[in-house]
Amino acid sequence: MSEKENMAMDPYVEWAHSFGRKSVAMILIYMFVMPAIICTVYDCWPTMTAFLSVALPMCALFWPIAASEVVSYSPILGSSVYISFVTGNVLNMKLPCAINAQELTHQEPNTPGGDAVALLANCTSSITTVLVIILGMLIMVPLQPFLQSDAVRTATTYMLPALFGPLTLSSLKENKNGKYWIKNKLVIGIIPLILAIIIFLNWDMASLYQGFLVLGAIGLCILIARILYNKGIVQVVTGPEGRPYVEGESAPAAAAPAEEKK
Repeated sequence: MSEKENMAMDPYVEWAHSFGRKSVAMILIYMFVMPAIICTVYDCWPTMTAFLSVALPMCALFWPIAASEVVSYSPILGSSVYISFVTGNVLNMKLPCAINAQELTHQEPNTPGGDAVALLANCTSSITTVLVIILGMLIMVPLQPFLQSDAVRTATTYMLPALFGPLTLSSLKENKNGKYWIKNKLVIGIIPLILAIIIFLNWDMASLYQGFLVLGAIGLCILIARILYNKGIVQVVTGPEGRPYVEGESAPAAAAPAEEKK
């Protein structure tokens, strides 16, 4: 039985996805029902014109981003994708938690073990996030003078570079992709990176269409990777010095970590 069949038939994976879909459906109903109840009780329903003027631009911006995140992150997050997207902070928190947990436990993405580890990591991350938010609500007023100080305002401007910098470096430091190693992996991203820089430097509205641009970049990366793979420039191997992986063969075992070899 192939690994893909094992993944599809695993009882835990089936239960996790079933429970996740039902939970998301309940949460979506709750998200719509609660505002409706509040607007009905306090008689503060917005006009359709006001609603659409705010909702349509937001949907145009975030729906493509959400679609690109689902396509990009689901193979790694597995069944934890449901709680990850409901609680948010996927790229800067949930995805790094899942990847780090899988690496520490030597579990591969898109396997029952990697799926379970990612779910545990992101459940813990979500609980921690809720606790931090509750703590912030309790101490926000006493800390308000400090939070509004010039030093804190300056520090907050560097939060995104501080988050995305380590994420970028972690993807650049090695060519590992699951149990395989990708030789010349970074070559795939050169053209999309150059195009992204040109677009954002020359098009002021690019940030409003970043979701569509991300979807386009994903398709472009897949196309470039396929072309470079067919030409032998990008190779999939079993380890840093392993032989190329041939489609149709059974998946080779991952290279053991240096600590285990010792």
